[in-house]
Amino acid sequence: MDEEVADKATQAAERDGMSLSAWLSRAAEQAAGRDAARAAVQEYFEEFGEPDAETVAAVEHELEQAGFWQPPAPDHEQKRLAAPAMLSAPFQGTESQETEWHETGERLAG
Repeated sequence: MDEEVADKATQAAERDGMSLSAWLSRAAEQAAGRDAARAAVQEYFEEFGEPDAETVAAVEHELEQAGFWQPPAPDHEQKRLAAPAMLSAPFQGTESQETEWHETGERLAG
């Protein structure tokens, strides 16, 4: 492996609190997953053809309407990080607070 790449990988593994071996394993698994996805798309195109411009535009419009290309809300990261603690902690509060807590969890979950 190129020394510069090895240094970058070592630094990334340290930032992630992982061994270099574990980090490389994860990186290889992610790369293999992307490769498999590209192969699946290619196979689909070979069987059914590529989508026409109208179809691509319609899908892009639906994704845009769903907020796909929008930046996350300012509090998104805070909520994302708080969700596991909310879901695993025993609830202590009034019945109305519990209902609100569950509704918030369901809304965050999707």
